[in-house]
Amino acid sequence: MEPEQFQSVWTAIDDNLVKGGVFAGDFMGKNDSWANNFYTPLTTLTKEELLSLFSNFEIIEFNERDADGTTMVEESKHWHIYSVVAVKRT
Repeated sequence: MEPEQFQSVWTAIDDNLVKGGVFAGDFMGKNDSWANNFYTPLTTLTKEELLSLFSNFEIIEFNERDADGTTMVEESKHWHIYSVVAVKRT
């Protein structure tokens, strides 16, 4: 997703998730090798930026993967992914 669109999409998710609702999703970190490899800029976040998005959530699970690996078609790639499961508090 283009960075210019990200905040409005996140705001819509946050506004429409009811108290007690669960969010589960992945976000791309700044170190991902795909972060700057596309014609269209992608939204990448630091850990601090991501955690600030979840200030009104209880984070149930938070994982960061920042490691070399391969894609499904066996191409080398550096992965930097944050996986989040959180419950909305307010």
